[in-house]
Amino acid sequence: MITVIIAMYNMGDYISACLDSIYLQPFQDFEIILVDDGSTDNSLSIAEGYQRRLGKMKLIRQENQGQAAARNLALSHVTGDFIAYVDADDYLAPNALERMLARILETKSDMIITGYRRVFEAGMSGVDQIFEVPGRTDKVYSGTEVAEMVLCERVQGFLVNKLFRSELLKKIDFHQEEGKYIEDLFPIFNAIVNSSRIAFLEGYTYNYRQRAGSSSNERSERLMRDYDDAATKVLKKAQSLSGISSKALEMFKVISFLSLINYYTQSHMGEGIKIYRNFAKQPVHFTKPSLPKVLKLHDLSKKRKISLILWDLKIYHLAMKYWLAKKYD
Repeated sequence: MITVIIAMYNMGDYISACLDSIYLQPFQDFEIILVDDGSTDNSLSIAEGYQRRLGKMKLIRQENQGQAAARNLALSHVTGDFIAYVDADDYLAPNALERMLARILETKSDMIITGYRRVFEAGMSGVDQIFEVPGRTDKVYSGTEVAEMVLCERVQGFLVNKLFRSELLKKIDFHQEEGKYIEDLFPIFNAIVNSSRIAFLEGYTYNYRQRAGSSSNERSERLMRDYDDAATKVLKKAQSLSGISSKALEMFKVISFLSLINYYTQSHMGEGIKIYRNFAKQPVHFTKPSLPKVLKLHDLSKKRKISLILWDLKIYHLAMKYWLAKKYD
């Protein structure tokens, strides 16, 4: 059986689509554990209606403590052999559960990673896009091999678009980092490096909704600090492993620095040229990499390299204004 975990807070406009995508799966050997994190809208009553009519759902209510706390609570109620996570404002693709289960059983893997589709809500500028898995779908990878893909940003370190064996998450005492915006980057990386076998599944199984105001689209100094903390834990873990290349570690350092300046710039746009001096005073663990060295990293995207050049020229904040205006145009 697959346990599908959903954490929900004020998702009255989206939870029906999420639950429909699960209940309408051809594969029906599943349970849903839905934790309502103190919603104040009609989310809970909608979920109760599904539970009453269709069953297969453990509905748990807690006072508002955040998504990570809700997911951690749900994990303590799991009875399935496999675990999938779905955000309450996202939805599964048809046949997602059946395809993921078949792949994890066929390959005897600890984890399956699939592609996902990014879906833009009305009012946001962007084109829906499918992100395929980076690895071959005809082989099984070690945890170290996939960890390198995470460090090089070829595999996303988020919780959804994956199917886990329950015994893996129990073995490593898996839990989300509560009270943080970046709550799953290190726990997912730790799960990956503790996996003996990981397989990829072609196509996509998950629809990842992009909407204004969602936690994944908030930018603040707190988000920067949370990311710095999570990325530092990932780097320390990676440095302790044998088999991780120095190139992957350098890639991760560059990507982490660029993520930090992105978060900081968006939350301090009004500072103008002072952004660069003020950021240098921030107590973060990732310092500006050498531009000549970065330009030699052939696997680093052109966009990433341009971002670092713009930061060096102290015009990154102007480019950010343009990108944001275009995004919400």
